[in-house]
Amino acid sequence: MKTFKIVTAAVLGLAASGSGALEIDPNVIPEISLGGRMLATVDWMRVTDAAGEVERASALNVSDSSLVLGFSKYLFSDPNYGYATLGFKTSEDGNDLKDDIYFHELSVGIGGPRYEIRLGRTRLPNTLLSFPTVRDDDLLAFTVVGNGASNTHAVEYQQFGGQAAAHWWLTPRVSGAVAVTARTQTDLSGAPLSGEAFNGGSVMLSYDFPEAMQVRSGFRFIGLTLDYQDLDALGTSPKEKLATTVGAFSYHLGSNPEAAWLLDVQGIVTRGVTVTELEQPYQRARAKSRTVVAALRYAHRPNLQTRWQAALTVAQKNYTEFSDARSVALVPSFAWRVGSGVNVVAQYRHIRNGNGLVHTADEQDKQHQHVLIGVHFNFAATFNESVGERGDILNFEHNMLDFGPVMGGH
Repeated sequence: MKTFKIVTAAVLGLAASGSGALEIDPNVIPEISLGGRMLATVDWMRVTDAAGEVERASALNVSDSSLVLGFSKYLFSDPNYGYATLGFKTSEDGNDLKDDIYFHELSVGIGGPRYEIRLGRTRLPNTLLSFPTVRDDDLLAFTVVGNGASNTHAVEYQQFGGQAAAHWWLTPRVSGAVAVTARTQTDLSGAPLSGEAFNGGSVMLSYDFPEAMQVRSGFRFIGLTLDYQDLDALGTSPKEKLATTVGAFSYHLGSNPEAAWLLDVQGIVTRGVTVTELEQPYQRARAKSRTVVAALRYAHRPNLQTRWQAALTVAQKNYTEFSDARSVALVPSFAWRVGSGVNVVAQYRHIRNGNGLVHTADEQDKQHQHVLIGVHFNFAATFNESVGERGDILNFEHNMLDFGPVMGGH
């Protein structure tokens, strides 16, 4: 009789579940985070090309607007959790992408109080600090390690890619991370190659002292990243490794949180491989170079609520094996916070390239001046809040009012 009851229960279980095994798996509704931003600017541009000709243009620009969804559940071993992220953004006109929408976040992972593991497409670990520019790619040639396997103007191929990454916290302030990366590869025409093969990696160590823990002058963040790329792509050279070092710090200049002065500095040293010229994007990414970016910002924050921010960012990149191959940039910016998540923004960007970088073949101009005024709207909401606080879903996205490390995730 006991055997009969066991068999009957198993049959009923199979009939109810429709599966091939006895399984009791309750339908757990995940915590859902929804975040987005809309950025629209009116742009005025003045470009001086290699021949000295001046071209002026104006346009409405809605690039870099995005929507991100996050899903989280606790694992059986509390307080560990699993999560998934889906996000897409609008791309710039004429940037060599086939579509106007690019999926920049497609990842899954697990984590806990002291660690996080992520698999999928997300922001590459090729920069350390968030700089106060209206768009994340306004100084992309200066702020990230270039993709030596891509020969295209698509900025997304420089910022995002596949990876298997692990981040762990040795102490609440000191953390380390490792990643195996799958940067987008293209052929010489700029067409992306199929698949996302692993072609690089990185190691990062950082000291991160959140402002909420103690308000005082001093270092807010110190980080060091070692990055390498496998350049067996494009069919232009034998298989080589491109090694790059990124170092950065963020320093609070005062101890008044309602009138915050902050200095951000980041340097990138690319050891380089042999290239004969700097006309194409992949050649500039592979060439030996030294880059430094510094930003000084002031945030007016009565009652610890930012009302406006003024910033000045300067940058220089020098291709050390080529004559007069230096690029400098100057970017003053301003953000006026007119409401929660609603900012009026303005920015001027001036980039000047040395004669060794000016090429008509790749539209590398002598000077580029860009003025913009616009509105930035962002929002975030969490439904069925059931997983411990992991940060804001908008941490995936660039915001010129954010300062400190580019860590990603929520």
